[in-house]
Amino acid sequence: MILPFAVGLFSCKPTVDNYKEAYNLALQKDQGDIDDEIYQKMKDEDAPKKTIVGSDTIRTKIEPLSRLNIDGSRTPPSNKFNVVVGIYKISINANAHVDQLVSQGYESFLLKNTDSQFYVVAGSFDEIELAAKFVKAFEKKHKGQYVGVDEPVVVTPSHLMKRF
Repeated sequence: MILPFAVGLFSCKPTVDNYKEAYNLALQKDQGDIDDEIYQKMKDEDAPKKTIVGSDTIRTKIEPLSRLNIDGSRTPPSNKFNVVVGIYKISINANAHVDQLVSQGYESFLLKNTDSQFYVVAGSFDEIELAAKFVKAFEKKHKGQYVGVDEPVVVTPSHLMKRF
């Protein structure tokens, strides 16, 4: 159970060495070789950062991304604040999630990061305040219905970001 999480701790491209390192970390945790507090700090460092927007707190992350279009081409994302509700390694699964959200009325699409992960975006905005409002509304309607994330994460393509 810890192994899948530990693999997610390492944001490098998947290699045999990364998997071995994640596996060894999980073993150390299971055997009690890593203090719970240190393990939690390691998890927190890799987690999206908490950002306060008005009276709300949302998770945010900045990284290199490209948008996957229906025809299979890639383009730079045009909006700064993309609400991610699913992260997949397999595009077919990610596309099925996008189709489900589109059928529910969301303007959903895929982003792909440099680690070949597919991000399912439920909403995309130019202003962080609108993204935060969307996150709260989405959480009310779909609480716990996320894949690969504990809660919606507002992801910003690094090419659009100076800092907010």
